[in-house]
Amino acid sequence: MRKLNKALLIAIPMTLAMAFTSFAGQWNYDMNGWWYGTDDGGYLDDGWHWLDGNGDGIAECYYFGHDGYMVNDHGYADGYTVDDNGAWTINGAVQTRDASTL
Repeated sequence: MRKLNKALLIAIPMTLAMAFTSFAGQWNYDMNGWWYGTDDGGYLDDGWHWLDGNGDGIAECYYFGHDGYMVNDHGYADGYTVDDNGAWTINGAVQTRDASTL
């Protein structure tokens, strides 16, 4: 059982990392919540996206619904844990990547 858990802890993040995308743009807030506008005038939607929203070179991962708003359903998004800011976490640690590799 421990080997299976260890394998899952390695396999799941690797699988998820390959499915996520990264974009340049800007965070926006309105009465419906947070959304991320892209440089081409669009917005992110339908899934997980790596974002370096504060320009520190470190990207965090966020989930956006079909309507384009960031999903933060009381600590869960798409079955995964997120923090108060909506960033994906594992065991309470925000998952990050070097933004230059995205």
